[in-house]
Amino acid sequence: MDRLLQDIGLCKRAGALNLGTDATKEALKAGRAVIVVLSAQLSEKTQKEMRFLSEKFGAAFCLIPHSFEQIGQITRKPVGVMCITDQSLGEKFIKDMSAEQGELGGLQNGTKIQVK
Repeated sequence: MDRLLQDIGLCKRAGALNLGTDATKEALKAGRAVIVVLSAQLSEKTQKEMRFLSEKFGAAFCLIPHSFEQIGQITRKPVGVMCITDQSLGEKFIKDMSAEQGELGGLQNGTKIQVK
């Protein structure tokens, strides 16, 4: 299993992962979302909507190359939209994404996360 899926599982076990579009939107509006994570399998319309909301509410936004089914094996719910609500777990996710996908990883917008 790759690091990003392991990080998603860790966030889920820690209670720092909101799954699904509605839960992610609620976390964004409440200011709890640190990073919005989307499956690249999502439609362009949904990606655009979540990118807009992420920027509006000041959360980082990234695409991961995993399918709904791969995410579902970890979360027990096949979703394409989720958000991490813990700052330190968000930093770990970004750091691991950068290690796997290059310097910027899958980050799609500016972020308030400072990776150490």
